[in-house]
Amino acid sequence: MEVPNLAQMAEGYYNLMKKGVGVANEEVEQLAALRMDQCNTCENNGRPTLVGGKCTLCGCLMSAKTRSLNAKCPLKKW
Repeated sequence: MEVPNLAQMAEGYYNLMKKGVGVANEEVEQLAALRMDQCNTCENNGRPTLVGGKCTLCGCLMSAKTRSLNAKCPLKKW
């Protein structure tokens, strides 16, 4: 399992929280939707948690990681 980048995780969770309170950045949300399309068809998208899928390669919660502008898929799908 790869070591998560804490700055990227913090950015992703921050953007996820902004969505939760209704002040999401539309560009971030569009990017996250495109990334999630890839993740949802991936064999490494583990069992969903209460707030979304979790990557079995990096261990990240995909609803947050896909919202980090600098994060990368470990398989280079995005």
